[in-house]
Amino acid sequence: MKREKTKEQLIMELARLRARVYELETTETKKVSNMTNLLSGYKIKISQLKNKIILLEKKEINGFK
Repeated sequence: MKREKTKEQLIMELARLRARVYELETTETKKVSNMTNLLSGYKIKISQLKNKIILLEKKEINGFK
């Protein structure tokens, strides 16, 4: 025979579940934020490399090797 949970037990269980949901949401938000920052850093590096390539191409076109 399964014992029914009391109102207090249900309230405590709900509070634990809400806390867990908040914890997971916070963790996932931080992960996404970190990935966004990392991606932004990569975009900056790619842009810098493109600029270096352009400069090297200009030097090569002008005969400055």
